[in-house]
This record gives sequence, C-alpha cells and structure tokens, in this order.
Amino acid sequence: MRQLYAIVTMEFTQYRRGPLVWIAFIFLSLYLATGYYNYLQEQLQAGQFLVSSGYIVMASALFGLFFGILSARREKDASFAETLAAVPGDRLRPLGKLLAWFAVCTLITAIAYAELLLLIGVSGSDYISFFIDIGLYIGWYWGATLFACGMLGFAIENYMGDSWWKLPIVLAVWLWISPFNHILANYLPVELLAWFNQGERDLEAEYSAVEGLYIAGPMMARKLGFLALCLAAAAGAVRFRYEREKSAAEKRWLLTIVACCLVMSFTCAWAIRSPLDSYRAPLNRYADLYLNQDAAYYAEAANSEVKENGRDFVAAGYELELEHLANQIEYAARIRVEKIAAEEGRLVFTLYHGLKVLEGAMGTGEALSWEQSGDHLYIDWPQDKSEGELALRIRGVGGAFNQITETSLFLSSSVPWYPVPGSYEIAGSYELVYEPQYKRVPRSGSAYFKLAVKGRQPVYSNLPQVGPGLFAGEASGAMLLSGMLKEKQGATYRIVGPPDQLEPLEAVLERIETTAGQLSELLGVPAPAMPRQVFTIPSSSYSTAEYMRLDGEQLLINEQLTRSSYSIEMLPQAEGVFQAFFWSNSYRTGDEQNSYIFRMLLGFLSSQHKDYTVLSSQMQTLDRLGSQAPDISYLARDLLSYYERRGDSGLMDVIRQAYRLSEPSQPALRIEDWRELLD
Repeated sequence: MRQLYAIVTMEFTQYRRGPLVWIAFIFLSLYLATGYYNYLQEQLQAGQFLVSSGYIVMASALFGLFFGILSARREKDASFAETLAAVPGDRLRPLGKLLAWFAVCTLITAIAYAELLLLIGVSGSDYISFFIDIGLYIGWYWGATLFACGMLGFAIENYMGDSWWKLPIVLAVWLWISPFNHILANYLPVELLAWFNQGERDLEAEYSAVEGLYIAGPMMARKLGFLALCLAAAAGAVRFRYEREKSAAEKRWLLTIVACCLVMSFTCAWAIRSPLDSYRAPLNRYADLYLNQDAAYYAEAANSEVKENGRDFVAAGYELELEHLANQIEYAARIRVEKIAAEEGRLVFTLYHGLKVLEGAMGTGEALSWEQSGDHLYIDWPQDKSEGELALRIRGVGGAFNQITETSLFLSSSVPWYPVPGSYEIAGSYELVYEPQYKRVPRSGSAYFKLAVKGRQPVYSNLPQVGPGLFAGEASGAMLLSGMLKEKQGATYRIVGPPDQLEPLEAVLERIETTAGQLSELLGVPAPAMPRQVFTIPSSSYSTAEYMRLDGEQLLINEQLTRSSYSIEMLPQAEGVFQAFFWSNSYRTGDEQNSYIFRMLLGFLSSQHKDYTVLSSQMQTLDRLGSQAPDISYLARDLLSYYERRGDSGLMDVIRQAYRLSEPSQPALRIEDWRELLD
C-alpha cells in the first residue's frame, strides 16, 4: 500500500505541476461564470444552462484524451521508463496512474459543482433546491466523461506510441463519442451512435422543466458501459504494450479485467436502453416522438362514438396502485361500477390505445373476457349484476398529452389513462394543424379516487394528499404530475410549476381571469370559475390551442409558456384564454376547424399589428396557392373584407353569433355557415 500511495502521490504532483490541469480549471471556471451570466441576461432557466452545456462534455472528452496520452508518455519523455520498470512496485504503476487520474477528475468535477451552486445561489434561483440532481448530472456527464476518456487516451498512447496516426485517431474518437456523431446516422445504426454519445442527445435541445435533467437508468447504463469499455482498453494496453514484461499471474489478472469489463459494457449496451435511442432528431425527444405517433394514429383512426356519455352505467370509485417504469406506467385498478342497465351485456370504456389491459377479472376473482379496439375497452359483464367491481392490470404509454418519460410523469383527468365509462373520441385531426387536437372526455359525475404512486420524483395531484405517494378524495377525474417541479400554496392559488417561475405565474393568473371576463361579455355567456389549482404540464403542442387547458377543477399550463417571463406574458392573450375557458372545456367532435377560426379572429382583433396575424397571413396563402388554397383562406379573405366595411364591432358581432351556433350538442359550423353570417 505504501508503494501504491507513493506512486499516486507522485502522479498527482506531476498533474499539479503541469500547465494543462490549470488551463482546464481556468477554462471551466470562466465558461461557467460567463455562460451563466449570459443565461441570466436572457432570462433562461438554470436547467437550460446545464442542458446546453454539451460543449463542456465535449471539452471534457478532449481534455481527458490528451491527459491520458500525457500520463502514458510521462516517463518516456523523461527518459526514465526503463529505470522505473526495474524499481520494485512498478507493477502497481498503472493502478497508481488510474487512481491519481480519478483524484484529479473528482477534484475538477467538485470545483465545477461548487462554482455552479455558488452561481445559482448568488442569483437567488430556487433551482438550488435540486442540488442533488445537479451534482448527479455534473458527475455523470462531465466527471465520468473526463475520467473515461483519460483511460482511453492512455490506451491509445500505449497502442500507437509515436505513430503520427495518433492525432487523427484521437480526433475521430472524440467525434465518435460526441453528440455530433449523428452525422454518421445514414451509415451506422442509430442505436449504436446513441450508446457511444456521452453528451445530451441534442446540443440544441430546449430544457423541459417538467422532465428536468436527464438522470435515468439508460443514461447511467450508457456511462457505466463506456467506462467499462475504456477500462478494458487501458487494461489491454497494460497487458500487451506496457514497458515491463508481465508475470503469468499479472497476465491472467489483466485478461480477467478485460473480459469482465467487456461483459459489463455489452450488458449495459443491451440490457438497459431508452426507447429514444432508436430515433434520430427531432424524434429523439419524447414530446416530438409521441406527437408524431399520435398524429399518424389519429389521422387514420376512425373512432366512432357508441354513446355520448356513460349513462348506461357509472364508475363510482377507483382504487389504483401505480408504478412509474421508465417511459411507461403499470397499475392495478379496482373499479366500482354501478347503475348498470339490465340489458347491458357489455361495458364500454374509453382508454388511450397505448395502455394495454394485461389481466381482467371481477372483484370477486371470477374471470372476465375483454377486448380492446383503438381507444375503447369492451368488457363482457354478467347481465344479472347491476353493480360490481372490476380488477384490471394495465401497462403502457400515455401518448403526447399524457406524457410519460424516464424522468417525469403527467396523467391528466381529461384524456383517459384509466378506463372511463362510455365511448368517446380522445383526439381528432385537422388538415391545417399537424398536431392532434385532444378532447376533454366528459365524465358521468364525480367518483371517489384512491391512488398509490411509486416514483423517484415527488408526485403532485389534484386530489388531497393523505400520505407519501398517496392521494384520495372525490373528484370528476384524477390527475398525476411528477418532475423537477416546485409547489407554492398561496392565499388564493396552489401552483405547481418550474422553480423561479411560480411567482410570475401567480402574478399572471389575475389577468387570465380578467381576459376570461372580457370574453364572457363578448360571447354573451358566463365565464367558467377560475380554478384554484394550477399545474404546469409537459408541452403537447406548439399552438395557442394548447397554451392552457381548463381541466375540471384545475388549470393546466403548457410548460413551454413558462420558460421565461416573456412567454408567461402570452398566457392572458385572448386566443389561449378562449380555447381553455370557452372551447376545449367542453367535449366537441369534428369541430377543430371552428376552433381555429375563432382563435384566428380573436388574435386579429387583439393585435396592434394586424398585418402580421394568422388571419392576414391567409391572404399570402391564397396568393401563393390560388385555386389550390384551402377553403379557410377564402373565408379569411371574406372576413377581412367584412372588417374593412364594419370594423371591430362587426367582427365582434360575427364572433358572438357564431359562438351561439357552436353548442357542443349541435352540428359543427361549416364554411358556408360563416359566410351566411357575413351577408
């Protein structure tokens, strides 16, 4: 041990005396300080700074490779290698170099972590409360990459020696393990490139406050696998290329280390993988992947309504035990069903198609047969029972609206993630909007919910919390939310949202209520009550249609609108408030076009720059496409012509009349109906 300690001390002293370590310290400190200051100037979140630090990961990889080369060359450059090979304890020198390098990496990572915490703390950011996640992120992405690449550089030097090919190989390895390796996606499997990438999947990715920092099992497996691969390369270099001849025992040990590390690396590569590793940008983000899948599904689906509500039976109670598993959930559900009509032989539920029923039985244990078709679940029910209990086990993904990722969870009370009585359309498609238009599926009334949730992050719900991960109470629907979020319980509102954005969100809620009151006067209908619970949810859309959603007793706010004070100011705009409070809060089918027209008109009326609104842009579409332009472009031309004659008051009258004709129970207005209102 004394010999090993002496070697480690000597190696560490050499690092301390060399200029490269100090250059790394200075470079990292200046980058963190100036970079964080610039992010503050842009009013971006601390999480965005970390996610955008992919260049630090790349710099860590490059520094590590050169540190490893210098460590392997140190004795040779001093013409001292043969002398040291004859000194007792030389067999411990590779291990001493490894431990010294680990100490240097730990020190650099710890200083970076301390400086970043200091910057976050001095700026007054609430993000400091996630100091454990910040430490894990820096350790895995920055520290582990630096350490692994140091071992890889050591191996390259021992294998290549003085060959001039060494530098091109180092640069090729650096590119191979960076996010830029996606340029090879046309020639190599995407999964392979994703596994070797030691940084974020996308250097330009925006930080999602709900998902938070990507610290999940697949990432850790990827890092551990790469560490093991680099250790195998270093051990192999010592076995085959190191100065001193090895004893038979040393050779066996080194070969054993190489074999074990390779087995561990391959196990990490295939045993624990993220679903996103199979996709190229932009589909290597859950929001975009789920939107793409749902858009394709609902563009082709023909989900016809069987009933308009669950009046043939009701679900009086739900008891769910849920576990968050990577990008899926699995739960055991006991559902109390009552008031089943005597002639009812089959119960029809609405359940998102990505969630599959694995087991089903009566609450008493009797077997049941069931069938899933699209977003509908059909259960054969004994005709002699007017009430009873269902026991189901369900597993799957929640789609673009109910986003489930490896680090976050959102399950809304309006898009069914548990079986809801009746057959309804969950989402529709509209030709002018790529994204699915999600409905607020109605409920037959309130029910009693009891939820038990297992997950890594804190879990929030619209239901009262009765214990750690336990929620229970009466509600029209149950909602769950989990991620890197904070909670603020004020005198009026309970707000769950990103750190640093809770106060700005609270300040804007009164203006949202004011806008809802103004729209109430315009439309001639009472405004829904302002909810007292406000939740920030993952972004499932980039349009004003999903800025907010009135979801029963709570208001859901698109996370994308909370990323800065500028975007938060968009929340009280008339288009988003109309969609949340006067349109999507009711169940409508086949009416996506009218939602678009209403928002187009309201945006035009509230804008001071009318030439740059969606309504005015339709004229450019008409000029460009001519007779091939969609009908809505011709309607926009007629609306603008009407505005020139009648002004704001004329358009307001049209909006009021059209809204009165747009009751959810009535057929959707056609383009011809809008033109009749203009005559």
